[in-house]
Amino acid sequence: MKFLAREFNEFLLAIQFLTILPTVITPDYSTEELNKSGKYFPLVGIIIGTIGFLAFQFINIIFEFKLLAILVSMITTILVTGAFHEDGFTDFCDGYGGGFGDKEKIISIMRDSRIGAFGTIGIFLLLSLKLILLERVETSLLFLVILLGHSLSRFNAIAFLVTDIYASTTGKSKPMANQLTFIELIFASLPILVLFYFLPKSFILTLVAIVIVHLVFRFHYFKITKGFTGDGLGAVQQVSEVMIYFTVLGVSKWKFIY
Repeated sequence: MKFLAREFNEFLLAIQFLTILPTVITPDYSTEELNKSGKYFPLVGIIIGTIGFLAFQFINIIFEFKLLAILVSMITTILVTGAFHEDGFTDFCDGYGGGFGDKEKIISIMRDSRIGAFGTIGIFLLLSLKLILLERVETSLLFLVILLGHSLSRFNAIAFLVTDIYASTTGKSKPMANQLTFIELIFASLPILVLFYFLPKSFILTLVAIVIVHLVFRFHYFKITKGFTGDGLGAVQQVSEVMIYFTVLGVSKWKFIY
């Protein structure tokens, strides 16, 4: 029973960390349990994606306007997460865009609460890509695709807690900087494996896409900041999500749907 109670507490901590959703039970906080809650991030991603799809369905049924429904769905997920990852991506763009390869300058810029030109342009283009890509996904597949995007992208972000080190001594994601174990990472993948069971087999290519994203970010972290940052993990999640939608649209377009 203690094991189940601890796991449930970690799940609630993951919800509190990633979203603004209220929990009926207030979880007990400890740094160790918050560290371990990362293994539930993909599952929380499925919850976020489900809420986003319900918003899509509501608007699409009323207005029969898919593009508008997708936009409302995106707004809903941003509100549910408090723009947590989008904020990280924006800071990442500002940091790497204005830091010119200097580790301390990059981290200093990312800590600045103000948004610059790189961040503004970056988040506008990223959200535009999401809107365009999701609008082109077949409506019959949209629910599972949104779930995959929100869960698999968060899995890619927490994978850095296994493969890399934290670059900064402070920051909003510092409590999550302690490493997960490989076994915990496998546990985190279980909801995604269930999703793949229901998806067309060709969508397994999304794994290739997120591996590429992981390697590209890891190369830059190793070369420039000598480790990941909280904002960097937000950027990983956002870029991974877009790449998942790109891959889904690509295999659908070229009829590799089965």
